[in-house]
Amino acid sequence: MCVRLKLMCISGFATLPHTSNMQPIVFKKMVHIQGAGVKDWIVQPETVDGVDFVEVQMKDSGFSRFVTGTTRGISGMQFMTELKTMRNTASVTGCSPGTDPIDIKMNKYQQNQMKRRNIAEHGMPTVVELHMPAIIHGELHVPARIMKLKASSDEGASITVELNEGNMQYIKIAMLAGVTKHTNKPTEPTELTCNVWWRAERNAFVACRSCSSTGKQVYKTFKVSAEDDKPSTRYRAVQWVNEDVV
Repeated sequence: MCVRLKLMCISGFATLPHTSNMQPIVFKKMVHIQGAGVKDWIVQPETVDGVDFVEVQMKDSGFSRFVTGTTRGISGMQFMTELKTMRNTASVTGCSPGTDPIDIKMNKYQQNQMKRRNIAEHGMPTVVELHMPAIIHGELHVPARIMKLKASSDEGASITVELNEGNMQYIKIAMLAGVTKHTNKPTEPTELTCNVWWRAERNAFVACRSCSSTGKQVYKTFKVSAEDDKPSTRYRAVQWVNEDVV
């Protein structure tokens, strides 16, 4: 699988001399995301702290073509919903090491109030880093990676992700691997849907899972020790998330 990013234009403004009654001509920086055999997905990047980010929307026909090769077929794919949940949680819990986790037993109003209080007390980060697990989809294997997203606690806010080839490849395969299967069997937990975040200030991964008997979220910290490394520590956190809690 190959994804190419091609810068097509240069941002700026231009006007012809001595033509005050003419409208200015505007140049915008656009990027063509090229996949084999499909029409380019054209995006307009946004620069944050010198890094280019791009907004990804499920309703964007260019994004749909990039993923499936057609303008339809992504409505049943769950990855973007999961990514929003991870981003929102990381944005709120990333405000401060002491930020309280949000109890899912609270009603919607109480959860929103707690989010606002956390943000007001500690501030919202501009960018969050998500440690994404490896994906296996058919014969394709995408390694684990760190993905930067613009922070937001708004469930309705679109995903805005760092624009690079690795992220685009990961999103495409994660979308294809996360198609909803209509079945009466309960969904098995997978590494893709787990909630594990890196907290640099703690030198640790924070993992979250739901208790099957109470429905309440449980958090656990996995510190990276001197004799251990981040990948193996993260793997232990993922294993813990996928265990059943009673």
